[in-house]
Amino acid sequence: RVRTDSEKVDVLIALAKENSKTNFLQYINEALSLAEKINYKKGIIICNAALGKYYFEKENFSTSLLHCIISYNYAREINDNSGMAYASLYIGYNNYHNNPNISLKYYKKNIDYCRLAGNKALEAYGHSAIGNIYESRNDGAIALKNYQISLKIRREVGSPNELASS
Repeated sequence: RVRTDSEKVDVLIALAKENSKTNFLQYINEALSLAEKINYKKGIIICNAALGKYYFEKENFSTSLLHCIISYNYAREINDNSGMAYASLYIGYNNYHNNPNISLKYYKKNIDYCRLAGNKALEAYGHSAIGNIYESRNDGAIALKNYQISLKIRREVGSPNELASS
């Protein structure tokens, strides 16, 4: 039983995650609309981050980036380190091809926010992403250092799939 509108937002977010192949957009947009209506900032952060990831995977980078920036700004407003970490990572992903220096800046922010939030698993993604930047620049030493950090973290907290990624 849902007692408050913020709980309804949380339930809609959970439904979106459970139905990522079918009704994701319906549930997440409904959650975002309600979160904005009641000014539930945590809900706004999560919904925009989820939409950022969704559109990134659809290769709609401009829409993805917009949602990630909105998520980041709301997270910064309430000092939500987890929200800033996640949004930073996807801001970096969205800038990788056209603005690798911006990507690098946001990957480093991701790591800083992950450390503040205690999110080691997400931090591993930041190190891998930094490794990718330096690998593309033919700087193998820095790339390898970051891949090794990512691998170490993923050995501690990651899944076998994540280990293969590092």
